Amino acid sequence: MTKEKPPPAGTSSFPRSRCIPAVPMVNSLGTGGILSPHGTPLLPTETIKPKPHMTTRDLPPIILLLLDAAGANRFSLYGYHRRTTPEMERLAPEAAVYRYCFTPSPWTIPSHASLFTGLYPHEHECNSSLTGMRSDLLVLPEILRDMGYHTVGISSNFLVSRPVGFHRGFTEFYEMGTLFQDPRYLEAKARYLKARKELKTDWDRTKYIFKSLREIGDYTFPIKKNIDKLYQKFFADPNVSTVVMTRRTMRLAKKLIKRFRAHGSPFFMLINLMETHRAFEAPFPFNQAFQQVNPQVKKRLADPAVNDFIYEEDPALRKERADLWNVCLDQEILFTDSLVGDFHRFLRGENLLDRVLWIITSDHGEGMGEHGLFDHYFSVYNEVLHIPLIVKYPRDFGVRGEFSHLAQLHDVFATLCEIADAPWPIPFSSHSLLNGSRDFAFAELLDNSRGIDYMRRRKQSFTIHSCMLPGDTGISADLWKLIRWQDGTRELYDLNRDLHEEVNLIKDPQYVDKAAFLDRQLKEVRDNS
Repeated sequence: MTKEKPPPAGTSSFPRSRCIPAVPMVNSLGTGGILSPHGTPLLPTETIKPKPHMTTRDLPPIILLLLDAAGANRFSLYGYHRRTTPEMERLAPEAAVYRYCFTPSPWTIPSHASLFTGLYPHEHECNSSLTGMRSDLLVLPEILRDMGYHTVGISSNFLVSRPVGFHRGFTEFYEMGTLFQDPRYLEAKARYLKARKELKTDWDRTKYIFKSLREIGDYTFPIKKNIDKLYQKFFADPNVSTVVMTRRTMRLAKKLIKRFRAHGSPFFMLINLMETHRAFEAPFPFNQAFQQVNPQVKKRLADPAVNDFIYEEDPALRKERADLWNVCLDQEILFTDSLVGDFHRFLRGENLLDRVLWIITSDHGEGMGEHGLFDHYFSVYNEVLHIPLIVKYPRDFGVRGEFSHLAQLHDVFATLCEIADAPWPIPFSSHSLLNGSRDFAFAELLDNSRGIDYMRRRKQSFTIHSCMLPGDTGISADLWKLIRWQDGTRELYDLNRDLHEEVNLIKDPQYVDKAAFLDRQLKEVRDNS
């Protein structure tokens, strides 16, 4: 890799990545290549050959730590009133902190697919567990693997898994929601989970299991599956508690890093933690850090019968639930932050800090009663879209400090492709963090019918509000935001003064031109992708 003069702290002067104006398409000629919009081959899909001057010795280790459902609005590093992230604040002077990073989707599957492809959700079309990752798109782990990286995924999220296709490109892929990591078992389990959607009766499921046993030659599958059920129920259920799974995940990550260090091989490691996702059961002493929560009250408010009303307009219930869950979530973030601090010290002890590229981010945030909403499945408000992005670059990059320009989660794709010197055209949707700011951020919720159907099954009188419909949003470089809902409702916010979107300016005549400009930008994103 040719050496560039490192930019001064807090700036970037790296060359612009290559971009193409469309989603890569599979070569219909059967040659296994990728076609440009004009039908000319761009790159073979089988193997990406490193450039002649590139050696694996030049590749920095890459660790992507993704804290599921951890919004930037809960981090004291980002201005939150409780000190939830003291360890990340200690790391910050060594890192680049991106103040305005937004995820392209408010929930797990499409946001991870964007991270892996550099594309917006309407481009990659991976918007549910039923569709899965398109096989004709190269994904980040495949690119890094073919550039010489040993690629490892460690996922605590059952959606970031084999059935959805997120294991593609990983040399090793660990699903921490199971006790068993035997590839045959995991593949059999993935096939079963996919087939189960079509199997209507217990007898059909039993027949399928025994048919699969003959195919894979592993008759321990039913026993392991039942043991896994118990493990998942008590230790790996994101709606109950994930502390055991989280600690297993971090122990495994450290063990693998030591192995890679011993072998001298460059590695890319994805770590997905579910600790900040919904259950909010921090271990002692973190569960008492800000307030000792009455377990009976917590149990009552976590009851499914109460959750029927989480999107309804009972102000007293909404406030009681919000007050409780805000404390519980903050204590979970504090616990997760302690794991980041421990990992920071581990990397220092392994003499990796000067060389490693360590990214800390999230796939989306969590609604805690803002705009009358809990959870993250509905809406494109900032409590679910504004995410942390902290990047500890290798020391010789000279990139650190606070950055106030726009960034998006899937900009990680272009950044890592550039750092690995991958000969791969970068989609317009992804911008390298090393090449300055993007002009526009875009996010969308394409389909939330499953969430609405679920709520209506639980409560027939469930009211659908505009902000629960599919919608998209655009944020300009000067931090103005337009939201467009499917029913035609629009909202306009000045994020410079109103990051939490409390004052809708769409009806203010002095901002008509601003709304029109953002509307044109949104149309341009749609037309060019």
